[in-house]
Amino acid sequence: MEGALIIFFLTHLFLIAVAFPLYRNKIKLNSWYGIRTKATMTNEDVWYKVNEKGAKEMIQLGAGLSVCCIVQYFTEALNPQVFFISNTLVLLVVVIIIAVKADNYAKRLLKELAE
Repeated sequence: MEGALIIFFLTHLFLIAVAFPLYRNKIKLNSWYGIRTKATMTNEDVWYKVNEKGAKEMIQLGAGLSVCCIVQYFTEALNPQVFFISNTLVLLVVVIIIAVKADNYAKRLLKELAE
């Protein structure tokens, strides 16, 4: 159980670390790193705004799940298998939600810029 908690905790910290430069608008438009959709790849302003917003949500996700890991470590509130499955599902579902929201936001921004 301890090993899984450490791996999840480090994964969440990695998520924060990867998102932080995007949040601070330090990553230029590229095809490797960031929220890459048709809308973000066609306009630099959209790229920065969408990545800043999406990165903020990823940082919040990473921080929240890190706290859950710490609480689980000290309380052992959940069965290890339940913790593993629930943590994995929450991470996947929230990342998908963030991606869909980011895509919708990018399309809206691009449409507003076209008007």
